[in-house]
Amino acid sequence: MPRAILLGFALLLGLCATAAQAASPTGKSAVAYGRAGDKWPGWSIVTDVPAGWTADCCDHARWVGVPMVIYRGEWTGKPEGVMVLNVWLSDGKTLGQDLDKDRSEYLRRDPKATVAVLSAPEPKGVTCVGVRYRGSDRVEDAVVFCDPGKRTGIHYSWSISIGAKDPQRAAKLTAFERVVTHSRYLRYDPASGPPAVSGTK
Repeated sequence: MPRAILLGFALLLGLCATAAQAASPTGKSAVAYGRAGDKWPGWSIVTDVPAGWTADCCDHARWVGVPMVIYRGEWTGKPEGVMVLNVWLSDGKTLGQDLDKDRSEYLRRDPKATVAVLSAPEPKGVTCVGVRYRGSDRVEDAVVFCDPGKRTGIHYSWSISIGAKDPQRAAKLTAFERVVTHSRYLRYDPASGPPAVSGTK
């Protein structure tokens, strides 16, 4: 956990918060955010949490080593059905280069896997590309890589793993697409507090 590889990227961990938000269909949003570094400003990724799902950054996400996870029901520690947010330094790379690196590593670890283009929903003002892996274990990994702009200094991705025989496959993919579509980048200023609460842009 997580199955989406993303090896070789300078992954960033951050803090997280949830807040009631009238604009969200579920009335709840979650935000992962991190302080500025030498090469990037403070960042945050805000998204709506689908009804019946739980966003976490402080417990399970820390154990996994990512900024945020969104899951349904009880936490099992297994990757299936868990949405995973990753954030890393862009270092001047394109999304295509990030995708190539991830695909190469995935196929190195599972040479019998198949790869297909995933139609990626794009949040407003963000460029995204998607890929769908089908592993030899019959588990599908959907990954959407997103670039919120050169000035941000970061790229991020959402991913989810779903078993081929999962009866909730369609519903989980719909919820995943909603999370990706409703994700938005905000610049994080520590003096203003968590962006989902303060609304700082």
